[in-house]
Amino acid sequence: MSKSSRALPVFAFLVATALCGNFATAQDQGVSQADLAQIYGLGVHAYFAGKYAEAEAVLTTAVDGDSRDPRVYYFRGLARLHQGNKEGATADFKTGAQIEASPNRSPVNVNQALMRIQGVARMQIEKVRATAKQEAAEQHRREQERRYNRTKPNGRRVLDRSRSGGTTS
Repeated sequence: MSKSSRALPVFAFLVATALCGNFATAQDQGVSQADLAQIYGLGVHAYFAGKYAEAEAVLTTAVDGDSRDPRVYYFRGLARLHQGNKEGATADFKTGAQIEASPNRSPVNVNQALMRIQGVARMQIEKVRATAKQEAAEQHRREQERRYNRTKPNGRRVLDRSRSGGTTS
């Protein structure tokens, strides 16, 4: 199926949802990850066309569909920022950064997606991304330390057993 023929059902879903006032989520409608990627693309196109309210609505459909793509949140945050919703933008930037920093993140190139974003908005995103990466690294370090501390008693038993000639009591 070509890209244009795949985009048509997704676009039709978005239009039908908007026109009918159907507030069911994309996930309830059985939207696949491929469809969520198409929805993301439509949202980015609306954003770069300066249609910030439309971009926010389209990207919210992807969020409601349980998208785990950090770019969805970054661009929805950017659309919100352009509409004066700084709190919503910051929340989206943080969510996107947390998803991006998580060990089971989706394999997308966030830097490439944000290449055209410059200025204060990009600096805000980069600050949040750096903080999320630091927090994820610290959490990973704590998990490694907990694992190590759980295995320490076993290590002592093994050493004690080897010193006693391999017998157990």
